[in-house]
Amino acid sequence: MKAKKKIILVIIDGMGDRPIKRLGGLTPLETAKTPAMDFFAKNGQTGLMYPVSKGIAPESDVAVMAILGYEPMRYYAGRGPIEAMGVGVETKFGELSVRGNFATVDKNWNIIDVRAGRIKDKDSKELLEVLDDIELTDAEFILKPLGGYRFMIKIKSKKVHLSPKITNVHPGYIKPGIDIPVAIPKSKWKIMKCESLSNSKGAIEAAKLVNEFVKKSYKALKDHPINKKRKLPANITILRDPGNKLPDLPSFKKRYNQSWLCIAEKPVELGLASLAGMDIKKFPLNNFDNVAEMVNQALEYYDGIYLHIKAPDNLSHDGDIKGKISVLEKIDKKIISKLEKDSIICITADHSTPCEIYSHSEDPVPLLVFGGKNDKVKRFGESFCKQGRMKTITGVQLIDILEEIACT
Repeated sequence: MKAKKKIILVIIDGMGDRPIKRLGGLTPLETAKTPAMDFFAKNGQTGLMYPVSKGIAPESDVAVMAILGYEPMRYYAGRGPIEAMGVGVETKFGELSVRGNFATVDKNWNIIDVRAGRIKDKDSKELLEVLDDIELTDAEFILKPLGGYRFMIKIKSKKVHLSPKITNVHPGYIKPGIDIPVAIPKSKWKIMKCESLSNSKGAIEAAKLVNEFVKKSYKALKDHPINKKRKLPANITILRDPGNKLPDLPSFKKRYNQSWLCIAEKPVELGLASLAGMDIKKFPLNNFDNVAEMVNQALEYYDGIYLHIKAPDNLSHDGDIKGKISVLEKIDKKIISKLEKDSIICITADHSTPCEIYSHSEDPVPLLVFGGKNDKVKRFGESFCKQGRMKTITGVQLIDILEEIACT
């Protein structure tokens, strides 16, 4: 009986983009020198993928959930509890875990930067200690850093069980009549008031507490010595994607009778992978030196490896076209070129983040699968993959496709 091949799934966060005039109508990926990805495309099969579905610009947590084979409309329960889990914080029923950003606003709360100039860990830690001293009305909370401008907050009311049926304070992510958040393009953003989406006491109280925390965070942060020195002061917090429970995901062991390892940098991907029954291993942000070695060594013990690389998304949000091209070349050279070629290798993205709109978009992402059939595509890129034999799929189809190829 033929042995089943191992699977390496590489998700390069925000890799997808749109044609850019100054690049001669190419995307950053198509402009970058990526001989390893081009090799896998030339010797494999390609296509496009809507991470969730056509017309949706997903957040990373929603997109990764779909790509791992879990229908978000069925399983999604908020990003907050997942990121909390990724840093070791349990969310019990009635507690509300929420993702937070440090941001920069003017005196009228018009948003200047939703990431406060990508505040460093050292400053972020000190400012979180300031926020720890905030007192909420009939409630208590805990804060945990998620790296840089990111943090999570878990709120527990002394009066009621809190409900996640509330709107986001962050203006870049909304729920447009569906149960999952979607990204909207950057514009003249202003802090949004958190509103309850139901008449329940838990939702009304949750919205009240979120608004109270945001208001008090501005008062605590605006005159802090750290912010006196910063060009973009981290003078407010903006919250989004609340949840009061974790999604109940059937494990990869149960679905495929397989063991998988997730290698990633950020808590949200590590948290999701853990919920999917994967073992997890963290590597330092933007340090690619030993990542390929970690993947190849793990193949001895695992049936599949899910590798998530964050860097291109950060640069896209900053509109840094040159930086995005450079980091894609670095990923290709330091990681992709060194992957074990006896495996099924899939390279794709969790969403497109076009540099010229500074936000996630609804565009499909490029997809390649090496180790099965071939097509006539010679390079890896959005317009090239459009010609591939895999045509266009959705994220929830991908793992089953890879499993079928691995068993062929």
